[in-house]
Parts: sequence; structure tokens; C-alpha cells
Amino acid sequence: MGIQDNFAKPGSGRFTVQVHPGKGHAVHDPEGRQVGECFEARAAATASCTHKQRAADVAAKRQIRPCMCCRAEFQSEGIHNRLCGRCRAAGDMLGDPQRPFISKKGA
Repeated sequence: MGIQDNFAKPGSGRFTVQVHPGKGHAVHDPEGRQVGECFEARAAATASCTHKQRAADVAAKRQIRPCMCCRAEFQSEGIHNRLCGRCRAAGDMLGDPQRPFISKKGA
């Protein structure tokens, strides 16, 4: 496999451009497999990578969406992802979790 040419990691859900010494630059899918031929120019490989990523994002319906809780815009992973990371980390907005009361008398 080639040398990673950007910060996305295989398995990250993003297409990447990797350097293949002696061959050029190639686009790799999110699983790390090379897709298409090698390009001599990095710019051509980057353009191909951007095109493939946009097509994948459209297919997955990834887009900028408003959070259903705080209305802040964030990069959604798909139609199922409607809360921003901050609101998702905050947990249940309905209050503290309820715990059943267990009496020690006459169980």
C-alpha cells in the first residue's frame, strides 16, 4: 500500500489520496482499497478523490443539517443523524434517569 497523503484514515468513511512511490498518486476508498488508476499529478488525484467523496456523500445523504436540539449546523452522517456531537454527548434532555425504588422491607 502507498504512503498516506492526507489525514483521513482507512475505515474513516472518507476517500483518501495516497502516494505510491514510482507510480504516482492514487485514490483509495474508505476501506483502504485503491479505486482507479494512479495519477502523475497530485492535483488530478485530489480532484478524483473529491468527486468520489461527493458521490458517496450524496448516496449516504450526508450534508450540513441543523441540530434538532440546539439548531446549530453540523456535518450530518446521514438522515439518521440529527443531533450535533455536543447535544448527543449531553444525553437525555428529559432530566435525570429514573431509578426504581426498592424497599428493604418485605421484598
